[in-house]
Amino acid sequence: SKKETNERIALAECIEQFIIQGLPTGKIDATILSIVIQCFDDKHYIVRQRACNCFALLLDTKYRNLAERRLCEAAIDPSHYVRSQILNLCRNKKIGTSEIRAELFDILTNDANYAIRIGCK
Repeated sequence: SKKETNERIALAECIEQFIIQGLPTGKIDATILSIVIQCFDDKHYIVRQRACNCFALLLDTKYRNLAERRLCEAAIDPSHYVRSQILNLCRNKKIGTSEIRAELFDILTNDANYAIRIGCK
């Protein structure tokens, strides 16, 4: 239902803020990671976009390998909104590691959506 969708979006936004606040103190644990993964697997694209933001933040933690894999999965998400979010994260250097950005750009360069392909240039 609509309310449940809004609640899931709000949860994803709260988790993103929690990660931003907790990252400097290292308070990111498996419970938070589990919620981010649930958000990433959500049916609504806005929730998945927020999860991508979270995974971009988690690249600087011990969960880097998982975050990198999930961001690569997001680069081929069925929703162009999620793929566009990955492109924006790369272009705005929210994904700090140049190797990961290059890998994501490589995936997005072959995207079916013309605007996304052009955005990679």
